Amino acid sequence: METLAGLKRIKYILVYPDTGDIVLAGPAGDWRRDAEGRFVDAENGAPVLNLDDLIVTLRNAYSDAGRFGCSINPRQDNLAAANAVNEKWSKQPLKPGQREKWLAEFRGAMGRQDIEVYGIDRRTHAGRVLIEADYRMKLVGIGLEEGDARRHQLSQFDRDR
Repeated sequence: METLAGLKRIKYILVYPDTGDIVLAGPAGDWRRDAEGRFVDAENGAPVLNLDDLIVTLRNAYSDAGRFGCSINPRQDNLAAANAVNEKWSKQPLKPGQREKWLAEFRGAMGRQDIEVYGIDRRTHAGRVLIEADYRMKLVGIGLEEGDARRHQLSQFDRDR
């Protein structure tokens, strides 16, 4: 039940009013836990649906908020320090081998950031996944982690939601 039988995505929702049943249907398969304990497709490592996440997001959909999200925000004093680092390093092009030193100095200046989660409880699995996704998108955006465009592309429908 926890993985909804390895359901990879919901393609159909079947409602049976006579019995009061609702059936979620879509591609499913074997699953396993990855190195970090997440439920993933046994074949390709893609995430599978999680019952807890479905419940949290459905509760949110029928609440007054109806929306949820996350923001990782740099602190103002750290932004000023990071800008000072950029000012210092932008006076001349980086020489070969200096990138790591610049990155370390920039990261140190940025320091800790504040995470804001709204619409769902940050302590839920869905909340943690939301934070992790935002964090990883930022790493991909600044070139510190490799992105996989095929797996991470959103359809126009998803972007508009």
